[in-house]
Amino acid sequence: EAMDLDPAARVFQFVSPSFDVAVADVLMSLAAGATVVLPTAARSDGTELVEMLRAERISHAMLPAVLLAAAPDTEVETLRTVVSGGEALGADTAARWARGRRFLNGYGPSETT
Repeated sequence: EAMDLDPAARVFQFVSPSFDVAVADVLMSLAAGATVVLPTAARSDGTELVEMLRAERISHAMLPAVLLAAAPDTEVETLRTVVSGGEALGADTAARWARGRRFLNGYGPSETT
């Protein structure tokens, strides 16, 4: 419920499978009956990220703050929920990506665990 997942959701599994976020992506998606979408190539550029989110009709993504900051200020119509983590998130980046969607700051779970 917190992630607004449902069977129509398309979750972008962006991080390495060895990272704790990958477990959350996969398990939450399976529990909701959603689709897990794997990147077709390395996406370290913000413009490429936006292109892939659009092409794959991604509705949910957990992404590093640095990549969100590097992405162009453009709309991704299908994106309903974004979780940012990995490092501190700037207020301007948060405001840009929070417009019209659920936005969660997931910074620090490894440290608190």
